[in-house]
This record gives sequence, structure tokens and C-alpha cells, in this order.
Amino acid sequence: MWAAACRRYDLIGEFAEEILRERFLTLAGTVSYEDYDSFYRAKAMWHEELTTVTDQSYKKLRQVLFRMMVEAGLLTSTGEIEPALLSARVAALITQRTPGDIRFFPTREA
Repeated sequence: MWAAACRRYDLIGEFAEEILRERFLTLAGTVSYEDYDSFYRAKAMWHEELTTVTDQSYKKLRQVLFRMMVEAGLLTSTGEIEPALLSARVAALITQRTPGDIRFFPTREA
């Protein structure tokens, strides 16, 4: 489900790749609301439509994204990154449809 959400919503996919996975690979260990806020501000510089989102909607989107990561088992409720332990079969299925989708997960697999 996580890969499907990342494929469907560019903002989620880019966050997963640029923040979640990168912080995992650099051994940062956690992802916070502040990381999301910085990511969103950077994206808003290139995507004007993001600046029109109300504060209430912005906070709700952020909350839902973090809940999704927790429910997918990629993040603890305290923001600690949980490595995705994908079996060879699951990794093959993820990359079979769209090569490179493994980038949405906190894993060292290429």
C-alpha cells in the first residue's frame, strides 16, 4: 500500500525518497514534523499550488502522512525510522511493476 500511495501522490513519493530514505541511509535515525516542514517549504518554491493550501489542511496532510508511515511499519510513533526488511520475493514484486520503487522504503537495497 505504501508503494501505491507513493506512486499515486508525487509529494508522498518525493518525501519518502528524499527525506525518509535519505535520513535512513545517512543514519539520522528519525523523521520529524520539522523535517516535513522544511521539505514542504522547499517544494513550495517550485510548486506554487502548495502555497495555496490552508494551514489547517497543511497540518492534516502532515498528520496523515506520518500516520501512514507508522501504519506501514516504516516509522515508530516517536518518529524513529524502522528499516524495511523486504524479502527477495517482495522486493522483486515491488520493482517488477516499476523499477526503482524500492526508493520509497528505508532500506539499503538498490
